[in-house]
Amino acid sequence: MGVATADLDDDGDFEVFVVHLERQADALWRNEGAFFRDMTGISGLGSASRRFTRFGVGFVDFDHDGHQDLYVANGRVTLPASSGVPIAEDPFAEPNLLLAGAPDGRFHLAEPAGGTEIPLVATSRAAAFGDLDGDGGVDIVVVNRDGRAHVLRNLSADRGHWLLLELVNWPGRTHLGAQATVHWRGRTFRRRSAPTSSYQSSHDPRLHFGLGVGSPGAPDRATVEVRWPDGTVENIGSLAIDRLHVVRREGHSSTADRP
Repeated sequence: MGVATADLDDDGDFEVFVVHLERQADALWRNEGAFFRDMTGISGLGSASRRFTRFGVGFVDFDHDGHQDLYVANGRVTLPASSGVPIAEDPFAEPNLLLAGAPDGRFHLAEPAGGTEIPLVATSRAAAFGDLDGDGGVDIVVVNRDGRAHVLRNLSADRGHWLLLELVNWPGRTHLGAQATVHWRGRTFRRRSAPTSSYQSSHDPRLHFGLGVGSPGAPDRATVEVRWPDGTVENIGSLAIDRLHVVRREGHSSTADRP
């Protein structure tokens, strides 16, 4: 079904997460460089969604605490023997899930269920992620079978600091495949412009970084490096946090829009 990739352990490479059918555990593969290690059980993702059929999926730091969370869109493909759903409702419908990432690398089911005050139960398929309203938080669009789409605005309270980078090439188009590394308060965060993960979805190609909650005296600028698809690595320098920056590559040099 759906596939998501992310650098979950800040080591510079990207883990792979694959979701499956009802009664099958999902699979989280940690990138060890020369091979992948199965981390499904250790991460807490082995049983959290086993009773659902999962499709759209994505790693996003919704609350900007510096740890990526996981959103999963669910919907059956076969009727259960006894669904318990009234005949007038959709018997294929299932609730979607939001799992909060923790510093120890584990994921825990968020409350309220699915991250919404009223649980959304539908036959969900695609899930796309991006900042729709320009407030720095990543929102979600879920496409449902035989029903309206759900547009979920991120209203997470007490969000931490963030950074949004738009990497463009010399004609001004998004530079797909480019990767950015951000250093802030002793941590390193990496994101790659690859908007075609999840399931039949295309996301906001800009790179979103949740940085964590600052403390008094914490720097209000982060150091940014960009690795372009041809392998060239450029030091963009120090950029202000809590805002969008457009990094343009022109010829063999790059510039960033600064406030």
